[in-house]
Amino acid sequence: MFFKGLKEKSILKAISKHNNSRQLLDGNSKFKTIGFLINSDEVSITDKELVAVCKVFNANNLGVLYYTKIRKKTNIELGLISPKNIGWSAVLKLPKLKKFCQTEFDVLITLTQTDSIYLNAINAFSKARFKVSTTCSNDYLNDLIVTTTPFEVNVFTSELKKYLTILNKL
Repeated sequence: MFFKGLKEKSILKAISKHNNSRQLLDGNSKFKTIGFLINSDEVSITDKELVAVCKVFNANNLGVLYYTKIRKKTNIELGLISPKNIGWSAVLKLPKLKKFCQTEFDVLITLTQTDSIYLNAINAFSKARFKVSTTCSNDYLNDLIVTTTPFEVNVFTSELKKYLTILNKL
C-alpha cells in the first residue's frame, strides 16, 4: 500500500516533467492517423464503432490500446494493458506499449470516465500531435476535452467533429 503511493507519486512527477517539455504544434494539418486509448473497465466500444469514428474524420490509420485494472487478463497482443505494465517513474515496460507511445498519431483520443494515473502517463508520453479526452480531470495533458456522461459514441463523435471543424482540423 505504501509503495503503491510512492510509485504513483513518481509517475506523477514523470508526467509533469514530460508534459512541461511538450512542444505544441501550430499549423492546421488535417488528421490522417488516429490513436485510441480506451479504459475498457468504463467505456464499452466495439471495433466497428472505432472504424466508424475513423471514417467520420477521414482517417486511414488506426491504433488502439485498451487499459484495464484487472491484472490477470492482460494481453498486449490484443492491445490490453494493466497498471503492472507501467513501472516507477512511468517507465513503459512493454515494447508494444513503447511503440504505441512513439507513434506520431495526428490525434490521440482518450476514452475514460474517471481519472487514471496510468492512462495519464501513456497520454503524456504519447507523441500525438493533438490530444483529445473525455474527462476534465487531466486538462493539462489534452488540447481538447469533450465530456459526455454517460459515454455515447454518436454524441461524442458529433461533438468532436463540430469542435474540430471550428479549429479547422477537418
